[in-house]
Amino acid sequence: VRIQSAMKKTGSTFEKEVFQLIRDSPLKTAISGGIYRDGMRPFNSHQEDAIVSFLTGIDGQFQRGIVNINIFIPDIEFGGQNRVKNIARCNQIEELCQGVISSLKKDGYRFSLDSLIQTFKAEETDQHFVNVKLRFDYVTF
Repeated sequence: VRIQSAMKKTGSTFEKEVFQLIRDSPLKTAISGGIYRDGMRPFNSHQEDAIVSFLTGIDGQFQRGIVNINIFIPDIEFGGQNRVKNIARCNQIEELCQGVISSLKKDGYRFSLDSLIQTFKAEETDQHFVNVKLRFDYVTF
């Protein structure tokens, strides 16, 4: 009797599967914009959009890697033309992401954070982004 083993996956497949999980998570209704795969966010969007992109992976009986999730938060006005980080909203999204990541489940996968969830300035824009580096372990046997 031959036992069917799980199929090995590519980076694009991991990106697609994590995108589907995030799209179906509470993050979808918590942000004002959409959830997109890498390269699909509308140009010049000023919405709270989430971008899911494959970062790196290692092949083997356990496929391991990192999928990056960035949630963009528009800066807020601060005295005329000046715009600054929306600290309160960035903190809310960081906390929401912590809960979303801890509840992710999919057969064959184990998810964890690769580093702390944190916020960065999106250079040359009036936005910041919350960054989540989602580590995955996938069993191929």
